[in-house]
Amino acid sequence: MRQQQVEVWVLDIVEAVVGGSRVEDDRVEAKRKWPTDHRKAARQIAGLANAAGGEAALWIVGLDEDGHLVADPGDVEPADWWAQVSKYFSEVAPDLNLLRVPTPHGTVAALWLETGRSPYVVTTNGHGGVDREVPWRRGTNLRSAHRSEILRAVVGEAEVPQLDAISGWVRALRRPAQGKGKFGEEAHPVGVEFEYWLDAYAEVAHPARLPEYRWAAHVTVGGQDIDLTRPSIRGPQMATGSNSFGIPTSQSVGSIVYVQNSGLHVNGSDSLALSGRHFVPDEGGELAGICARAQRAVLSFRLPLALSARRAALDARMRRISLTESEQPTSSAYRYVDERLGEFAIGGGIPYRYQGRYEKVD
Repeated sequence: MRQQQVEVWVLDIVEAVVGGSRVEDDRVEAKRKWPTDHRKAARQIAGLANAAGGEAALWIVGLDEDGHLVADPGDVEPADWWAQVSKYFSEVAPDLNLLRVPTPHGTVAALWLETGRSPYVVTTNGHGGVDREVPWRRGTNLRSAHRSEILRAVVGEAEVPQLDAISGWVRALRRPAQGKGKFGEEAHPVGVEFEYWLDAYAEVAHPARLPEYRWAAHVTVGGQDIDLTRPSIRGPQMATGSNSFGIPTSQSVGSIVYVQNSGLHVNGSDSLALSGRHFVPDEGGELAGICARAQRAVLSFRLPLALSARRAALDARMRRISLTESEQPTSSAYRYVDERLGEFAIGGGIPYRYQGRYEKVD
């Protein structure tokens, strides 16, 4: 689920509550103010996340269900609040994204929770000799999970491939307008192009199918979250020669096989490579400025399982690196124009040698 979808989800809930209804989605909790009992908040969040079955869950702070209005949630720094809450989780806490969502009735804080690593365990106060609990939400009730519920969560989690980034890079390029369309308009407007490569490893306990039409990728740079064109994903390949046009050919040789127009068949743990490029129109140059100043970039992928709400997730957090070496033309009559806004890398990943757009020297 992308940020825009979450915002629409929040807006729908706010409109329903302000209109006199109550939250009826089992994956959503509304709070008038930021809870001050951090241990209790951790238990409530864990129960919501465990019952979500791998789907996104949502806390909306600043929404009063009883008063049917958007309220002032209090003077709280969300990052500090979450730091106090997350320490009550044992080993793993849900992945949290904070969104401030403006509505016609006021701004609310949306805590968007990724729940793909359930079951979530919280520490208790130790009364009765019990120091750990797996909470579970059922309707509006919060209780300890039953064995069958924990079993479903564990089995579901075991079916999801665990993806780890090994090395890779993202390059942001400023693209000028190029060419003219049939009516004189610019065929390729001014914009920013992102290109990337990421080597990763998938660990699986059971075979999994990841349908291609449900793949999603995005890059976050300078606080901007940008959806990317569906990536190319391949498992290990072996060169087989070339076709009649001289283009190199290859075939899959590992446990991860890409099937055209179908997706990935993950039959065992193995390596995989994710790559792609995406153009974003940027006539005013705002995005180009953001990319030029950014010190970090996050490349993210979500690969849902067939017949399941669960999905394999991969977030590669990269740092800006010094610009890599660029090629130069052999003829002094031409020069390459360096249009790079920034290069970001993880694990020592280095972009392939850059060759800019060339122009004739006057």
